[in-house]
Amino acid sequence: MWWWAAAAVAGGAPRDVMVVYRADDAEAEAVAEQYAVARPGAALCPVPSGPAGAVDVDFATFVATIRDPLDACLATRDGVDYLVTVRGLPARVTLPAFVASLEAVLQLGHAVDGAEEVAGRGQSTSGSVYAASVSNPYYLNAVAQPGDFTLSNPSQRWYQSATALVRTERWPKAFAVETTAEENGIDFTGALRMVSRLDGFDYADAHDLIDRALEAEQRGPTGSFLCMHGADDARGARDPECEFAIRMLQGAGVDAVWVPAFDPSLAGQQLMGWFSGAEDARGAIDGHVYAPGALVDNVTSYGAVPGNFVCSADGTQCPASETQTSIARWVAAGATGVHGTVEEPLNNVFPNASVMLWYAMGYSAGESWLYSEQFLYWQNLHLGDPLVAPFAVRPAVEVVAEAGGVLRVRAEHPDGVDAVRLWVDDALVAESEGEELVWTAIDPPGAEVAVYAEATAASVERSVPAWPIPVVTPRPGVVGWATGARSLLPPDPATPGGDDPADEAAAPPASGCGCDAGGGSPFALGLVASALAARRRRR
Repeated sequence: MWWWAAAAVAGGAPRDVMVVYRADDAEAEAVAEQYAVARPGAALCPVPSGPAGAVDVDFATFVATIRDPLDACLATRDGVDYLVTVRGLPARVTLPAFVASLEAVLQLGHAVDGAEEVAGRGQSTSGSVYAASVSNPYYLNAVAQPGDFTLSNPSQRWYQSATALVRTERWPKAFAVETTAEENGIDFTGALRMVSRLDGFDYADAHDLIDRALEAEQRGPTGSFLCMHGADDARGARDPECEFAIRMLQGAGVDAVWVPAFDPSLAGQQLMGWFSGAEDARGAIDGHVYAPGALVDNVTSYGAVPGNFVCSADGTQCPASETQTSIARWVAAGATGVHGTVEEPLNNVFPNASVMLWYAMGYSAGESWLYSEQFLYWQNLHLGDPLVAPFAVRPAVEVVAEAGGVLRVRAEHPDGVDAVRLWVDDALVAESEGEELVWTAIDPPGAEVAVYAEATAASVERSVPAWPIPVVTPRPGVVGWATGARSLLPPDPATPGGDDPADEAAAPPASGCGCDAGGGSPFALGLVASALAARRRRR
């Protein structure tokens, strides 16, 4: 049993998400609509997105057909922290110098460097080589302490974040777009978002990513984190940190394995994560079972180039033409979240091995990836639902209709509940500290309203005696939610101020949520709601 398994934490909620998809693509629309059902409260944003089938778009076309329409969608919804793009949109944005992934440009939003927006300008160069230069304000930089690493690599200085994380007593809070963040003169306030994509070899793969995210939260973690030595020095840049992170996971009681030599035929593992580096990793993919929620990252340059997502015309060969190892192979094999790069990135921009620590501590996949990457506005692409958090326990949330037009929100979590919030007909009407909220409608009794309620779990200390800091407090704000319809009940004429017997018909079943909910077990229903409220109080 993991030491935090009884009550872990994770950030993000359905109302934090906007799904962006090509407006004239029926298959993309079906994926977007599935996501909105899986994560009730997520907003949808169809965009023109330029020429059909375009792999690359120039920046002006990106602005006119994707960013401007998205800005219009964002103007209708407060607090969108996550963007989820869907297969069918372009893969890259061409810049005055070099290119960036569509998702990386969207992530930057309207961040400014002085009076100038960063998005749209060319990438920097190091001699004749283009290089990442936009530092991530959420990255936890570090220098490994003596004795941390048992391995060495010429490029290991770029991968040391895990060594700082296990020495951090109070971990960072849940991500939110409104958080003030500046780095190297760039102001990201209100601009920077987490962005991931639902994609693979076809639209069926995109649907599967959503299904696996839900299954992961219903089942919890059921496999091992595996780090394997890279196939060569360049692709093994992360190896010293990866071995360190595996030791830290093992010290916390997490199932984790370090493989000291690259084995292209390694098979038979039940995995929650696969992290290595190889130009050709194809033989090390299909022989494993990827548990729902499994994350994958292969340090190699061209895993997410556009051609790696295209099958042959008859669908018998995927991909039809492959550069190095396609990250879509891991989606087809059962992974839930995969990282890759859409063009030559250099080996200093991949996620640090700290991603496994964040994730195992209960943070969402989106937060785990973001907090572990040193640079933004580059080639990085993440596939999967950014909200997935299989190591987290979501608060149970219920909404009960009571006499006199009253809606009562109740929430439970093993760590306690910091706050609850209630939306009625898409408007935030009340929020309260603690486990319960009571709201009385002004509308006439008998009206049926749409409700969305969230609860945020409290953050508590965790004991990890094997770590350099033996007691840590993760603070992403685990959220749970419940949605559905409620009828506003009239006052009880028989007992003034009392409950109407008709409430029994509107009350939720004792076993769980009182509305249509976004999870499986009762404690899988509440995570998203609590994160929003808690992070507002605790930032």
